[in-house]
Amino acid sequence: MSLEKKLRTLIALAMIVLAVVGVAAVLYLTDILLDVSVHLAEAPAFLRYLYWGALVMGVLALAWSIYRLLRTDHKAETGQISLPDEMDAAGMAARLDDAEAIGIDVTEARQELERLARGNVAGTLALALVGNISAGKSSLIKALIPGANPVIDVSGGSTRSVNRYQWRAGSDDVLELVDLPGLNEAAGELEQITLDEALRSHLIVFVCEGDLSRDEYQALAQLLALEKPLVVAINKKDRFSEGELAGIRTRLRERVGSEHVPVVAISAGGSEIVMRVDADGGQRQTQRTRSTEIDELLAALERLLDGSPEALRQLRDRAVFFLVESRLQKARSAHLDEAGADLVKTYTRRAVIGALAAVSPGTDILIQGYLGVGMVKALCKLHGVSARQLDIDNFLNFSQRHIGRTFPLMLAVAGNGLKAFPGVGTLTGGLVHAVAYGMIFDSLGNSLRQTLEQRREFLPGMAAAEFKEKLGENLESRSGALAKMAVETIREGLVDQPNGDRQREDRPG
Repeated sequence: MSLEKKLRTLIALAMIVLAVVGVAAVLYLTDILLDVSVHLAEAPAFLRYLYWGALVMGVLALAWSIYRLLRTDHKAETGQISLPDEMDAAGMAARLDDAEAIGIDVTEARQELERLARGNVAGTLALALVGNISAGKSSLIKALIPGANPVIDVSGGSTRSVNRYQWRAGSDDVLELVDLPGLNEAAGELEQITLDEALRSHLIVFVCEGDLSRDEYQALAQLLALEKPLVVAINKKDRFSEGELAGIRTRLRERVGSEHVPVVAISAGGSEIVMRVDADGGQRQTQRTRSTEIDELLAALERLLDGSPEALRQLRDRAVFFLVESRLQKARSAHLDEAGADLVKTYTRRAVIGALAAVSPGTDILIQGYLGVGMVKALCKLHGVSARQLDIDNFLNFSQRHIGRTFPLMLAVAGNGLKAFPGVGTLTGGLVHAVAYGMIFDSLGNSLRQTLEQRREFLPGMAAAEFKEKLGENLESRSGALAKMAVETIREGLVDQPNGDRQREDRPG
């Protein structure tokens, strides 16, 4: 029996088992419900209503919890950008001003908005050409603008940057043709450049050579999601018969899924390598010029341009606002990351100083509790997240439970870290505890910071679980940095030299 047949047999058996289990579960639940119904029929009316009401409320509460969980995951994973429906350039500028006022670097976002303003003043429409490597975009530009001379290499893609050309369409509209990097040539940053330029454009022409590859289809789906006027152009149509071309058109229309997206066939010219057979039977490669036939594309663009230039500009403005907002979100994320790291570093230093300053058993626990609450509130305030005292207490209590088993190891690692500082020794109990508390605070702050960045709300259980993971990470490297901080704190005279003979037995957890 082949592997594929065995796999299908196993799947069939699994389906049978699941079906049997499902039927059994339905019968079991039905029996329970019937039994409950019989008993409720003999009960007073108010008890029946109370029972069914409680059951419905429980189901609704479960459904709401599942919806809230899934909704949060979706937002966290996609980083969805939302803007008010009536957003305009002035409103966008105000958002940037507000962000700049709290220390966010909005340089890139403001440059994008200024670029939009310059384009609107000039009144030029932008047409982005998107397609695979050697799909014929550069040849299409040469056919549209005979004076243009993009470098064309028949052995590979020619566009390795964004090239712009001025073109006057038949409707006397002045368009800026934007030739973008080839889809299977662009990588990393270039892919983002292609998407950004598509957002900035008024119209998009997607150039392909026939049926789409998986990468081409994914790229086309991204462009369609922008909800901009788009034309799909099948280049090199002379390679297909009429029947083949009709089939390709049909399949592309099915993939596009909209009757408002024209699918046209063109020959953009250019050249191709062909093999010639000489009279003596010898073979040689030669370069042949292709014919140019782009009337169908010109007609489709003319219809789009004749519709409503103002509508094109509004669509373009809206798309650019999303681009500006994405730049703003990126800047805000960088600001939160940097400011959050600074907060964690500040409170970690305070924890080290607090542990060094503690003069009686247990006082360091009180200091760390006070500092812990302060750090949680500060991080939540930075992220604009509300933090109830109950949630703060739960987070610190959950985290406290994870410290107990790890604390002896942290003390040992802290002692090793202090060996790098002559004159300190390994038996300085106050210093060892200070370094250990520093590692705890560093893990505590960074776990909460990561949870707030990802989930955009304060979830004590999740943050505590993240703390458990981070608590044992990179102990040696962190202990070295914190040991240096503790020693420098003593040398700067911020706290008294701890008694090296005093071995402190108190520990958290």
